[in-house]
Amino acid sequence: MAPAYAIPRLLARNGLRFTDIALWEIHEAFAAQVLCNVAALQSASFRRDKAGVDADLGNVPWERSTRSGGSGRARPSVSAPPARASCRRR
Repeated sequence: MAPAYAIPRLLARNGLRFTDIALWEIHEAFAAQVLCNVAALQSASFRRDKAGVDADLGNVPWERSTRSGGSGRARPSVSAPPARASCRRR
């Protein structure tokens, strides 16, 4: 749930709304985690009571979210063993 706490604080601190960001990727292992974070982000009561942000940030624009499967599909996972992370295509 770290993104649900960090994102509203970051946006509010910089005077931004969700729609000011060009591309969204919440890097979590499972789709359910992403959905849970987005539900929290869009909840005014969660943002106010849990994240401590009173600003109206709008709604997360789904049309600006990555659909390519995240960074794991583009390159080895951040947590991949060094041998796997160092493999390259020929």
